[in-house]
Amino acid sequence: MKNTNVFLTILAVIIAGYLLTSCSGKGKGSASTTDTSATKAKTDTLKPSAEAVPTSLSVTGSSVNMRVLPSVKAARIKQLKMNDSCAVLERGKMDTVGGFVDYWYKIKYKTKEGWVFGQYTSLKQQPNKQAKPNIFFQKKK
Repeated sequence: MKNTNVFLTILAVIIAGYLLTSCSGKGKGSASTTDTSATKAKTDTLKPSAEAVPTSLSVTGSSVNMRVLPSVKAARIKQLKMNDSCAVLERGKMDTVGGFVDYWYKIKYKTKEGWVFGQYTSLKQQPNKQAKPNIFFQKKK
């Protein structure tokens, strides 16, 4: 009977230790591990193109937004001015912004990194405006 009580006590201590360790955030898949990589995971899902990406670009718009993620809904980091020169870190997804189809580019400007839409840079795609169908309605006579 004493051996059974000792065994159950040891088993209870092991289970309690396991539960405390897994709930404290020190185990695999803990909240502290996954939360800190959430922002990185969003940008890691972008697949750069297989084509060679230029190493620099110039801003061709008068006030071009640099954003934290490749989306017009993402927070703005800075507004770039015409002729600002930036290093290109990677080419992201293709998107449509204001009727223009182009890539998002991850750039570095001075000490800041962010995303700009290619249409407003020296890397804009040609032709760049989405074609809109010409539909004419004629009055029946």
